[in-house]
Amino acid sequence: METQGRIEEVKTGETSTGKQNYRVKIDGQWYSGFRDGDAPVAKGDVVNLAYEVNGQWRNIKNVEKLAGVETQKVIDSAAKAAGFSQTRDESIIRQCLVKASAEVLAALLSDTEPQALTAQAAAEWCCAYTLAVEEKLFK
Repeated sequence: METQGRIEEVKTGETSTGKQNYRVKIDGQWYSGFRDGDAPVAKGDVVNLAYEVNGQWRNIKNVEKLAGVETQKVIDSAAKAAGFSQTRDESIIRQCLVKASAEVLAALLSDTEPQALTAQAAAEWCCAYTLAVEEKLFK
């Protein structure tokens, strides 16, 4: 199985047998893995995570950091946190607005370092821009 999202929390520890482990929280769900040394990800990283369900546990098989502009899942999470409603028509309009705001943001950043803005900050900017446009169009 796979999931994509922003790391909300990272915890490290040691099992009773002395094996080092780490746990990450994405969209309220915990995933765990084993690794010597520090966890391969940090809070705020946007990742693609492959895992296997073993009873109540979600065991990490592979974790890959995603770079660049936001994934749709992270945009959706930020939109939900910003209080966007989810009707079908509004969702279609919002998707168009988010795409347009991402293009505006990309144009604004074209002369700057690509990593100057974190993925979460980009999603929040796009959601704020979209909300402002929605307010002007529909209120």
